[in-house]
Amino acid sequence: MLIPIASTLSSISSPSLSSLSSFSAHLSSPLLLSSTLPPPSTPLGFTPPPTTTLLSAPLVILLSYICYNFWSETIVPQKRLELSKSKRTGEIKSYLTDLKDTESPSIEKWLLSDWLNPEKKENAIPFLKDAKWNSGDNPVVATAALLLIPVLFEGVYRIISR
Repeated sequence: MLIPIASTLSSISSPSLSSLSSFSAHLSSPLLLSSTLPPPSTPLGFTPPPTTTLLSAPLVILLSYICYNFWSETIVPQKRLELSKSKRTGEIKSYLTDLKDTESPSIEKWLLSDWLNPEKKENAIPFLKDAKWNSGDNPVVATAALLLIPVLFEGVYRIISR
C-alpha cells in the first residue's frame, strides 16, 4: 500500500522535462500574451494626484498638529499636576508607602523603583545635561535610539561593503 503512494508522490514532485517545455511554450504563445495585456491607452510617466488628495493632505496635517498641540499643552500638564499631587499627598503616596514596607520582592517594586527611591538618574544623552526629558526610561529617547541603531548599522555596512 505504501509503495504505490510513494511512487505517485515521486512522479508528482519531479515533473518530466517534456511537461516543463510544453508549459513554457504555452506561456510564450502570442494568443496568451495578446489576451492578457491591456492596450497602451494611457501614457506612462507622472500622473498628478487627484485634487481631493492635494486638498485633504494639508487638512490632515493641520488637524494632527492642532490635536498634538492640545494634547501637549493642555492634557499632559494637567495630568502631570494630578499625578504629582497624588504622589505627594494622595492615593499614590499611600500605595507607594505600603509597597515600600512590604519585604517580599515583587514585579511592582521593580516597575516602580524610580518612585520608591527618588534619586537623580544619569542622563541618557550625555551632552544634553540640562534637558528635563533626558532619561533612559523616556519612550521618545528609547524609540529614537532603537530607530537609530539600524540606520547606523546600514551606514557602517555600506562603508564596509564598498
